[in-house]
Amino acid sequence: MRKDKPSRTALKLALNIVTLGSKPGMEAILPGGIVDATRKLLVASGAAGERTVKWAVNKPLCLKSKKTANSKFFTDLQKFSSCCCMTG
Repeated sequence: MRKDKPSRTALKLALNIVTLGSKPGMEAILPGGIVDATRKLLVASGAAGERTVKWAVNKPLCLKSKKTANSKFFTDLQKFSSCCCMTG
């Protein structure tokens, strides 16, 4: 961790929360208020500008390769949401 700045991992995680929060159905998975709070924290702390946050909101979810960690994460998230959160 760098002095007075979040790590790259923390920044990536925060931007991914913002990205996921803008996708349909994610409100059932993400805790209420986390997306808005994360957006405000990123901008207020100077870790990301308004333009970067807007980019994260509009970023498409891409699953190019099943071998990547992100692909596994999204696959697991889809399995979790279909069996636990999205039933009803």
